[in-house]
Amino acid sequence: MLMNQVETALINSPPRRWLQRYYEVPWMRRLGGPLPPGARVLELGCGPGCGTQLLLDRFGAGHVDAVDLDAAVITRARRRLTRRHGRYVLGVATYRP
Repeated sequence: MLMNQVETALINSPPRRWLQRYYEVPWMRRLGGPLPPGARVLELGCGPGCGTQLLLDRFGAGHVDAVDLDAAVITRARRRLTRRHGRYVLGVATYRP
């Protein structure tokens, strides 16, 4: 399901980027530790690419495959990280046991 205007504004807001940088990054490091050098990462629900940028910069990912179901945010992510090691795909991830 695509986000409404309020959700989109919140995801693209400076407070959200602050939360990712100063809360989620340390939390993810405690859970998973550092990545192997040059690791390839799959990010589901990449949004406008802020998390993708953190995976490349703070975690040392060598390549990020980023997926989102909203074409507008995929476009923003591509613009944000045009020269970075990543692929941005419009799609949906589902799990079927």
